[in-house]
Amino acid sequence: MVYSSILRVIYIIIAIYDLKAEVFDIVAVYLNANVLESITIFMRQPHRLDNGTGRTCRLKKALYGLHSSPKWWYDTIVPVLRKYNFEAFISDICCFIDKDKGIFLCLYVDDIMITAPTKTLIVQTKKELTGIFEMKELDKLRRYLGCRIDCNREERLIYIS
Repeated sequence: MVYSSILRVIYIIIAIYDLKAEVFDIVAVYLNANVLESITIFMRQPHRLDNGTGRTCRLKKALYGLHSSPKWWYDTIVPVLRKYNFEAFISDICCFIDKDKGIFLCLYVDDIMITAPTKTLIVQTKKELTGIFEMKELDKLRRYLGCRIDCNREERLIYIS
């Protein structure tokens, strides 16, 4: 995976300012996104749920594998993030900042990294989001987007491998 420049800058900010960072996973991310009313998509009944009638199902929620699912998901989560004062970076629309609280939020499909000056701000942000989306707490920032992240807090260094 190619890391965006803004994500690397956020890692540098984490190291320099000794910020807290945690990683979360949104459960069944595309099922949170609605198929637009103006779009009609039908599919055969899933293998184990097929009742033998030959009927098809009209999708109301996005599914993995649909070309437009990532866009529908993004269109679902961005208004939620804006409601909580997050703005997308111009250079990377998957990274957001709450300038008032100093919170960074990076979103890549279902993986979210929340970075803040205090653990309390991370917990508060997670609580706001879990009120809308089911989320699993993965861990402190040790792995994100297939990379291992090592923080040396004493020397204010961060290693990505």
